[in-house]
Amino acid sequence: MEYGCRRAFTLICLLCVASPGVGGADTGEMTLSEVYRRVEALSPDLAASAAVRSAAGEGVRQARARPNPELEIEMEDFGSGPIEVMVTQAVAIGGVRGAGIRRALAQRDVAQYDLESAHIHHRAEAMRRFASVIAARQNVGVADSLVALAQATMASIRRRVEIGSAMPVDSIRAEIELREIRLRRTEAIRDYGQARRDLAALWGDLSEPAWEPAGDFECAPFPLPGDQVLRAVETHPAMKAMAAEVQATMEDRSEAEAEV
Repeated sequence: MEYGCRRAFTLICLLCVASPGVGGADTGEMTLSEVYRRVEALSPDLAASAAVRSAAGEGVRQARARPNPELEIEMEDFGSGPIEVMVTQAVAIGGVRGAGIRRALAQRDVAQYDLESAHIHHRAEAMRRFASVIAARQNVGVADSLVALAQATMASIRRRVEIGSAMPVDSIRAEIELREIRLRRTEAIRDYGQARRDLAALWGDLSEPAWEPAGDFECAPFPLPGDQVLRAVETHPAMKAMAAEVQATMEDRSEAEAEV
């Protein structure tokens, strides 16, 4: 399957730790564990990948099964003449059947590794989007603090204007600044809602989220040694899927050559 690019590798280079967080959807809070559970259970993309894997498994069963006999009936003169009944049984010759089974097995492996890659991709994407929700919520909190500070500053300037220790233009400037900060707060709230909608879209929920994220993220650079990166790439299901695709192509060619 394709996720932006064909089987893109997901490498996490940030160490992100979520505080445990209690509660769940029923209490209005969404933990990272609940996010993972919903993505695994409800993701349309994962369901599609699982269906492809199931179909590939059925393809193996069909490749191993003997073809059904075919019944042919010939009649002349619309029933007044003799009836000829013939039963035919197709028999695979040479290495056709064996190559067909091996090709089906390789295609099943491709589907299985694609499914595993999809799980890795969605889990990493769930973490990334959950972190975006946490960051957006923090931005709203910062904006709230700035609004409160600007309101207090404007009130102080107005009192000073009343007693003549400040000019009226200072009050106008403070009011303009407060309006700008309130506008940024409105944008932060909008971004927070969008971040939650983007996260919920992973499990196919397009409704307006009523939940809040539980816990916080602490992120710091987490460089991986080169050998660990190489090992992670080599053992990634996408790499195994590529090898299985090559095997399926070779068996498809063998099957075609055996039929000649």
